[in-house]
Parts: sequence; structure tokens; C-alpha cells
Amino acid sequence: MENEHLAYVIIKLLADDQNIVPYRPPIARIYREHGNRAPINATLFLQQVVYWWAREWPDHPSFTPFYKFNEPSDHSHYKPGDSWVEELQMTRKEFLAARNKVGLKKKWGVPLAQVRYLATTNGKLQPVIYWTTTNRLTYYTICIPALFSILKLVYPKEEVALLRESTITQNPKRGVSKIPKGELAKSQKGSYLNPKRGVRRSETTQRPQTETTRQQQQSVVEVAELLTNFGITEPAISDPAVLSTHPNDVRAWIWYTKTQHGLTSPAGFLVHKLRRSQNPPLKFRLLAGLPQETLTWLKDHTHLQGRLDSHVDLPPGLDIELANLWFRIHNKEDE
Repeated sequence: MENEHLAYVIIKLLADDQNIVPYRPPIARIYREHGNRAPINATLFLQQVVYWWAREWPDHPSFTPFYKFNEPSDHSHYKPGDSWVEELQMTRKEFLAARNKVGLKKKWGVPLAQVRYLATTNGKLQPVIYWTTTNRLTYYTICIPALFSILKLVYPKEEVALLRESTITQNPKRGVSKIPKGELAKSQKGSYLNPKRGVRRSETTQRPQTETTRQQQQSVVEVAELLTNFGITEPAISDPAVLSTHPNDVRAWIWYTKTQHGLTSPAGFLVHKLRRSQNPPLKFRLLAGLPQETLTWLKDHTHLQGRLDSHVDLPPGLDIELANLWFRIHNKEDE
């Protein structure tokens, strides 16, 4: 299935190798265009947060919050090298500036879902969310919809497979070359910087994006937005089985869920259906598949609810039963 696990692949490729500190100029360009005066540092920090968040190791499932120290500490959990300033070779000031640009701090007592909603809607390109616990550990996580909003800006014309090939390995057949460590700071052509190995990726691996891949990316972004608006949060919103669902099926299940009375957990019900790849009821599926002009007609004719008959000129593909179903869902949303 072409769309299966697309979200998982994108994020895992962004987070592929712990020994590589990737630098993606297209992401830095987006941050520069949004007024960031240190876009390279912001991009490097974002990449490493994605890496640690998506990585799986003992006692840490992938796509879950993780903690990391700002700088060397006397904390009992600290290990040499386990801080941002050591990992990124930034000063404390540079690190804090980068974190402020791409991250939102969750204050004590504020629900995580509320901060995720802000990250998704504020338009500031801040997919990183962090908070400090009472035992002085600062945790980090990623807001999926906010991250996809950045990817949508960065890669509108590039193939998702480019992310796969842009992972550095020491394999000359994949266009990888070593450069002197002293030249790292001077190089502007290399897409990946590794202070320890001095590795950069050749530009020869880039390929044009196919129309199918663009549609897949747009589909994942649309699904993430639908789920966020319905109140779905981690870990469900990061589940590849959920994100790979067709947007019309997600929309249909959301509408169906809204018409069901007595559900203890509407969000849990919806996620369960999506994870099992169940088809929504036919009427809701047909409704979700209506063209935009038909949905616009319905929005403009809500006054006809309960008064539709054979004398009303309906748009093609729409019947009285479907129209009344849409009116019922619409009125429930307005309650």
C-alpha cells in the first residue's frame, strides 16, 4: 500500500542516525523567511529533538517524550555528553535561542493537549514542546501536526524518497564523501554536518518528486489536522496506522462518531476504528466523498433542513437523505 506507514517513514528518516547531526538548508530557509536570525542553530536543534523523540531504546518506546540536560550538570541522572550544548557544540546562549524559536514551554498545570493545540495553530513553526519536572528533568516531545506544517512548506516539490537517501552512510555508491573537519564551518554545499566524522552528502542523490508522493504528503498533513481538531493527541496521533488512513475515511468516522450518543470516549472510539482499518458506514463515506462545491451548497442551504423534497434542485450526487444527514451533523457541531 503506497500510503501505508508514510508518516512513520518520514519521521524515522529524519531521525535515522545518532552519529549524524543533520543540517537541512530548506528547513533553515523557512525559518529565515519567518524572521529567525539563527536559522541554522534552530534547524540543528529541531532535527536532534526529532531524532531522540523518534528513537527506540530500552525503556523508551519511539515517539514518546524524553529528557535531556541543557548543559553539564551535577544531577544524578546526568552522564557526560548528555546535554544539548555538548551534543550540538553550541554555547548556552545559542542553545536557548534555538529552543525558544522552535519550541513552546508547557507551564506547570497547563494540559499538554492545550499546548499542542497552540503549537498547531499559532503559525510560529514551533513543533517542539518541553517542560521541566519537579526533579529538575526537562522533557521534550514533538507536536506532529506542527511538524508536518513545516514539512509541507519545506518539501512541496521534492520526493519523500529524498529523505531516505539523504541519510549519511559511509557508502560511496550513495553519493557520500568525507570532507576535512576544518572545512565543516566553511562548507555551504553539504546538507549534513557531522563534527566527529566530517561527512557530507553529495547533491547527486536528489530526484524530482512524483505526483503520487506529493498527494501522500498532503494526505498525511490533512489527516493530522483532522485528528488534532477532533482532540486526538499522542500517542495515537503518531500511530502510522492512524495517519495512513485516507482523509475521507477519517472525516467519515469523525462525522459518524459525532452522531453517536452515549460514547464514553469519542476520541478512543475513533482511534480504535482507524487502527483496525475499518470502513466507515456507507452513508457517511458517501457524504465525506462529496465534492467541495456540494459541501459549499449544503453550508449555504442549512435553512432547508427538514424541508427538503423532490422540488428542491439538489447538486449532482446528493440526495435528500445525505443532505439531511449533513444537516444533522452540522447542527450537532454548532450545539
